[in-house]
Amino acid sequence: MAWRQGQHWLLLAVWAVLAWTLLRPASLVNDWSGWRQADTQTIALNTLRPEASPNVPLVNWGGPVPTAAETEFQLYTLATAVLLAFAGDAEWPGQLVSLLALLFAAAVLHGWLAERFGRPVALAGMLLFLLSRPALFLGTSVKPDGLALACFVLGWVAFDRWRRDGGHGLWFCWVAATALAGLLKVTNLQLGIAQFLLLALAGRQRLADPWLWAGWTLVLAANGWQLAHGTAIREATGLTFGITGVGDSKFPALADLFRPGHYLALVRMSLLWGLMPLGLMALLWTAWQRRWSATLPALAVAHGIALVIALRYTTQEHLGSHYHAPAALLAAEALALAMAGRTLSRPSLAMLLLALAVGGVFNLHSRLQLGREAQGAELEVLATELAPWVARGDPAVIRSPAAAETVGFQRGTNNFEDPRLFYLLRTSGWSLPVDRVAAGEVARLKAAGARWWIEPQGPFWAEAPAQWAALDALGAPVYVSSRVKLWRLAP
Repeated sequence: MAWRQGQHWLLLAVWAVLAWTLLRPASLVNDWSGWRQADTQTIALNTLRPEASPNVPLVNWGGPVPTAAETEFQLYTLATAVLLAFAGDAEWPGQLVSLLALLFAAAVLHGWLAERFGRPVALAGMLLFLLSRPALFLGTSVKPDGLALACFVLGWVAFDRWRRDGGHGLWFCWVAATALAGLLKVTNLQLGIAQFLLLALAGRQRLADPWLWAGWTLVLAANGWQLAHGTAIREATGLTFGITGVGDSKFPALADLFRPGHYLALVRMSLLWGLMPLGLMALLWTAWQRRWSATLPALAVAHGIALVIALRYTTQEHLGSHYHAPAALLAAEALALAMAGRTLSRPSLAMLLLALAVGGVFNLHSRLQLGREAQGAELEVLATELAPWVARGDPAVIRSPAAAETVGFQRGTNNFEDPRLFYLLRTSGWSLPVDRVAAGEVARLKAAGARWWIEPQGPFWAEAPAQWAALDALGAPVYVSSRVKLWRLAP
């Protein structure tokens, strides 16, 4: 069959329609990673407040009014806020930004593979990318990770082209995209490692190019500025997403690096959330057939380093599935390289299509199943119960289901602040961990302006009655159900 140029756009359009109609959740709180999505949507909404400043993210769990917290560069929330200014308080603008980012990444990837291996092979690589969990999950989520992945793909492709062809336009493109990839997700700075390895393997003459080092210097300067900016916010407000390792650190303890079980978990996570079985088979096939492409080992080694650095998160689905997203690019290239220069027989083509279909259906099923978290649905019901009592903007104290301190492999300080109920109630206040009940907490928070004290049903309810003694100052709750106890602190 003759292959006509541009047919990949039809595939992108079909994927976009299916993703938007089938995978977009009815509620971000009741979706995979709903905790983070609620935070991101809240920051985007707060960006529209008169007192807001660009790149100063305001969260709703740090005081009686939205308060600044340390997190990533706010390009995604700014783009979402622009749409929110016209659409109003809706969740689809952020989902649309993510969808467009993934479509852009897939188109850039296709162009890169097509110029190296031909359009039919590029289509297979792009299809594998679109059917990966990163694309299916991030493409309809209100999180910056889809945009970060798009910047990662563009940074890698532009750098590879600049390595071969040079040019100021390509230089600016790879520098800007690499910087933004790191600004949006700091572990994406693995891209710089991959770029260095690529030149070490195939392009050492470029290592003497001053423009190369100028570009890397700008990337590091931009990311260093952002880290310093975030640190200043954290020191001023005490609120953080754990970007600089303070709070919920992503780094493992030294002993964890020598436990084989963690690496087995890492492999499992990569097969599910990044490289995928078909990508792994293609990677092994290229190695066995000695098909050489310097881009593959450069990407693979750099990605492996990033996964180990963030081992505390990358071994667990709920915490670090999105850290594996760059491996979808690696899988797509491995498949393209394995197919390049080969005329597939009908049985071989049928096997490839079957493998793509089985993997795609499995990931699609996972997106639909994992994207419906029972706890999110419970919180929506709880918010409906509380709505007649807690008005928008009423400062509230809300007990989080998470603890301030974690144990085991996750031992350390935990970012316990659950933003979901604050988001659903459209209010601000203080989030308390499930493992802390200070005797003076009630008086302190009441003096700070808290109007409501909300204790959702959870682990705290099962604690000994002595734990509740600290709440005696609240008096009798004004509302009690099987889901929550509610106290009024101020009229």
